[in-house]
Amino acid sequence: MNCESLISVNMPNSVTLISDGVFSDCNSLTTINIPDGVTSIGSSAFSDCCSLTSIAIPSSVISIGYEAFDSCVCLTSIEIPNSVTSIEDRAFRGCTGLTSIEIPNSVTSIGYYAFQGCTGLTSIEIPSSVTSIGGHVFGGCTGLATIKVESKRPAAAQYDMADGIYDTCTLYVPEGSENAYYVAEGWSEFKNIVTYSTEPNTKVPQDVNGDGVVDSQDVLEIYQYMQEH
Repeated sequence: MNCESLISVNMPNSVTLISDGVFSDCNSLTTINIPDGVTSIGSSAFSDCCSLTSIAIPSSVISIGYEAFDSCVCLTSIEIPNSVTSIEDRAFRGCTGLTSIEIPNSVTSIGYYAFQGCTGLTSIEIPSSVTSIGGHVFGGCTGLATIKVESKRPAAAQYDMADGIYDTCTLYVPEGSENAYYVAEGWSEFKNIVTYSTEPNTKVPQDVNGDGVVDSQDVLEIYQYMQEH
């Protein structure tokens, strides 16, 4: 689309589909309003919109298409609604300004190169709903320091899922699942795999002796500690 001077778009509520490439290369586009009712964002719909800084995706959207936001270098954050079930190949590739993105627990698959080259990302969480991750998804995300996964069963992943950052990025996995990740393709390449507890912390801060009750015994132990130190 020849839209170099287009700055903003306000779509009518009757729109249900954003077609392939419809706003591709709209270099001056900074804001866009996607109405409720849109179910699909097509391939390359906003690719190379290098001035786009933020976008709100409504909860009616089910899929984010191939290269939908590819090379939107000024995009700093995006919230994916929990209606989305798949993030297609290269959807956010080269979004170097992207610093945060939340993947909802409705997403089951993340396509090839989906976040490749997103150098501004520092951490990301992968919900337990995700069962399939393509190759090079986090490749070249040089700022990505931590990846946290919720599932104790590793998602099916390509061996080069995080190429270039396996040595520098720490993978956090649920306690008791580390052995599964040590041998799973795409995950075993991480040099640093650390476990975290999934058990809720229910201890009351004032319950010094950990017996589940805050009483005079806790006060006594605090007093004794102060006397000794």
